[in-house]
Amino acid sequence: MGSGGDSAVGGAEGSGGSGPSLPPVTDYSQPGPFETVIEQNVGPGNGYTVFRPTELGKDGFLHAPIIFGPGIGQQVSVHNTMLRNFASHGFVVVGSPVLSGGPGDAGNRMKMQDGLRWILEENDKAGSKYEGKIWADRAVSMGFSVGGTAAVQVGGDPAVLTVVSIHGHTAEADLRGTMLQTTGTKDTVGMPLQQATYDRSKVPTFLATLTDAPHGYIEQNGGGEERPAIVAWMRYWIYGDTGAEKYFFGDDCVLCRPPWENPQRKNWMEQ
Repeated sequence: MGSGGDSAVGGAEGSGGSGPSLPPVTDYSQPGPFETVIEQNVGPGNGYTVFRPTELGKDGFLHAPIIFGPGIGQQVSVHNTMLRNFASHGFVVVGSPVLSGGPGDAGNRMKMQDGLRWILEENDKAGSKYEGKIWADRAVSMGFSVGGTAAVQVGGDPAVLTVVSIHGHTAEADLRGTMLQTTGTKDTVGMPLQQATYDRSKVPTFLATLTDAPHGYIEQNGGGEERPAIVAWMRYWIYGDTGAEKYFFGDDCVLCRPPWENPQRKNWMEQ
């Protein structure tokens, strides 16, 4: 594959779905091409928050769903800036209610699983605003801290194509796709636990370490340097955005250079 930042992006049509391509971007730190809206108190028990493009399914476009779990005791609104940014790139983000269990707690996993099941059911429900507009077999399982741990566990769902574990803890599952893990050199608890998750992974996995980032780095930075890396990952693996290759492939990849360090890749095939 090529690595031009403004190359055409194989959207739903180019990757086996239907509809137009995802509009390309040249700067992954900036908002994407979709206007967005936040909907609160929706989903199971009216406990979920959705971040989505304002207009759904334009010209047949299919929106890949993201199920997102926040850190322990957090409201998902802590991550509004980051999640709204993801929605601006065409994704429908379903934010979980507060996760109150510790790392690996079954209740955390179930809340995220329930949110994922709900959006997939909405895609099949007659009269739903999401009917026929969700790319049902290209979901992203994502979370921060305990949410990042649960994201790996939920990643075993057959609908999930890629997992993003942000400063998560040790977890494993029978994944069918790929996994991105992010951590930081000042995340003294999370970094070794993420390493254990990486060591257990059996799928193509990238463990990216941000210099001087503490455990709660993304809480105060709208995702900071981690956000564009996550955007690039999702656009590449979900929508086939060849411009995002530069973040992950080659010895001089974006996540191989400062402010990132010690890149680790396994089960990896260079493009």
